[in-house]
Amino acid sequence: MGEKYIALKIDPVTRIEGHLGLFAKIDTDRRKVVDAYAIGIMFRGFEVILKGRTPDTAIFVTSRSCGVCGGAHANASVLACDMALGVPPTPLGALLRNLAYAMTDYAYDHSVLLCLLEAPDFSEAIVSKLTPTVWEQAKATSSEYAGYHPYKTIGDMMLGWNPIPRPGLTYTLCVYAQRLAKECGSLLYGKFPHPATLVPGGVAFDNKYLEKIFTYYLPRLVLLTLWVKTIVAQWRDMLEFYKQVEVETESGRVNYTDNIGLTYEPAIMLSAGLFEYPFAELYVDDRDYIPYDEFYADFMDKAYSKRFHRPGFAIGDKLVETELTEMQRRMIELTTSGYYQHEPQYMSRYTELDPAGKPLADGIVELIPYHEWNKETVPRPGPLPDIPMRWLGEKYSWVGEPRMVYNRRGKALILPFEAGPISKLWVHALYSYDPFRQREFTEYSPVSLPFKLTSGGGRIVMSIPPVSEIIEAARGIVSEAREIIGKIPEVSFVSELPLIGRTLAPDLYDSELVITWENVRSTTLYRLYARAFSLACAILGAWWSLALLLAVLRERKSKWHLKPGRPWKYPSYPPASLGVGWLEAPRGAVRHWIVVRDSRIANYQYHAPSTGNASPRTIVEDLEKLGVSVITPAEEGIRYATSTDYELLRREKLSIIGPWEASSLNCYITEELPPDKWTGLDIVRALRSFDPCMGCAIHAELLKINKILEKRITPVVWTL
Repeated sequence: MGEKYIALKIDPVTRIEGHLGLFAKIDTDRRKVVDAYAIGIMFRGFEVILKGRTPDTAIFVTSRSCGVCGGAHANASVLACDMALGVPPTPLGALLRNLAYAMTDYAYDHSVLLCLLEAPDFSEAIVSKLTPTVWEQAKATSSEYAGYHPYKTIGDMMLGWNPIPRPGLTYTLCVYAQRLAKECGSLLYGKFPHPATLVPGGVAFDNKYLEKIFTYYLPRLVLLTLWVKTIVAQWRDMLEFYKQVEVETESGRVNYTDNIGLTYEPAIMLSAGLFEYPFAELYVDDRDYIPYDEFYADFMDKAYSKRFHRPGFAIGDKLVETELTEMQRRMIELTTSGYYQHEPQYMSRYTELDPAGKPLADGIVELIPYHEWNKETVPRPGPLPDIPMRWLGEKYSWVGEPRMVYNRRGKALILPFEAGPISKLWVHALYSYDPFRQREFTEYSPVSLPFKLTSGGGRIVMSIPPVSEIIEAARGIVSEAREIIGKIPEVSFVSELPLIGRTLAPDLYDSELVITWENVRSTTLYRLYARAFSLACAILGAWWSLALLLAVLRERKSKWHLKPGRPWKYPSYPPASLGVGWLEAPRGAVRHWIVVRDSRIANYQYHAPSTGNASPRTIVEDLEKLGVSVITPAEEGIRYATSTDYELLRREKLSIIGPWEASSLNCYITEELPPDKWTGLDIVRALRSFDPCMGCAIHAELLKINKILEKRITPVVWTL
């Protein structure tokens, strides 16, 4: 190996428990990552715990997967239970779920990641010390969106993004904003982070508290609308600034934004869709019970297609799939590099077909046992190999390998995919519609909202109006609610955010913000800007849901008028059924599957978005031993390595690499320090841009011949 290479071990990189890491091999001459391995270092076993329990138990057990995104798992699980038990939510129940989820799982989570966990990586505290040339450039660069935020230059913004012990303005204000979001969500969930009110068929909610949505939730929504307006403007400015920051590569100088942390070219994006449309056929059906197979085959795709954000699977600028049923039957989870038994004899055979009669794994018989209705979790612990310096195909992670499979005349095209806000926006941008201008909205909503979210051709244009129009819309909602449900106390609306008055940011209050998302590439900065844009979309989704809530409350002739749940009777469970539930979590598509036998859970499998993003390599040779003829992404023209990395291009034909590892392979070291002083700034930026929700310290080891340098890295700032 010599002095040419060093190994950087970032371990753990986690949600909050501390069980994900990344080991990178770096070429010191090229200042480039040349090999990388994402590892999961702790087995948790939720899927094993659930066996033999009643189906609805999964809602509350899977919620404990995480202290930040427990609501995401609870919501995906309740969707799977809705199908398995045959009780879709009522229109009111669907909207109450929307309103809670927009707050605790989006407005809260996105704000924390953008401002408390990731922004400090681009703050003065870090940039001035590790990349001082960039800091000088930032001080001299004007902010295009100054006025929507209080920062005249990018240098000013970097100061505002400083973390504790001397937090900047944005960092400080985020603490206030995330509290508002949790207060709104807790009104409907009962508590957070683990919702207490999600039940099959709807929400356990007492309608006497409906007025609180207009007197408690709505005033906070107004303030949060101003909050997201300033945040998306700040991240747009940071995105544009780093297009001016150049990085030296073997192919010449390239800009940071478009190149560092790139995953796949073309992009491979999966979105589950988000926010239910209450008048979908599934939710207004008069029956108390719908058999799971009818639920799936006749209603599910129609309901998912009417979501505020629509589902889809995209490769580059092409929408390959638009129906949930088609995506989920093509999903498999492999464990060729995971510490699990991978052989088919360890898997179950609950079904070879989905409830619509279509084959799982797209008809690749050898892979049907790895569809999540059949796949079993069987731990097989082992040692950690000598990664990143040498890897001979050994198992190295507790993370599985979710993949999409396509049958190409008997051969299996196996694709990794990316999940996250960027995936949701990427797919959304390939549809042509505006949820605020769709007939399904305008026909029912009794109020007009001043927002726009127009998409098509790989582009989304968002419009957030001046505060006067926002408050006027809020007052219109209260007036309409008062007419429908009776006496509602007077509601006052605050028109300015704390710490940022009109003198600091006049456009934030007095001007319309028109801002765009365009499908370009998935890199570190595009993923972060996508999260800020997604944050604003979530707030717009809450407004959309509030307007439709008024429409539902006006439907007095409906059987489900003012019923927050379908009359499912505990403990009535079907003797045998299947269920699946997908939706967009803050980190991307979260996916749950349930198999019910003898009225108990026979099998339960679920994917967090990070399962696919952090997935280790799928070893093609191991699949060929099962009799599978594999087509790799490389053979379809999909690349994750730069053209000069001949060894990596060769390896594309031997293994299939997940998004974390792919993004790390496209990182250059931009720190203006000698190799023995490198901290891994660019790699950690790339990892955090996926929002792995790091609450624990990150430990980094730089390994060379006969020399070890150890540094500790916290989630917000290096200890230098």
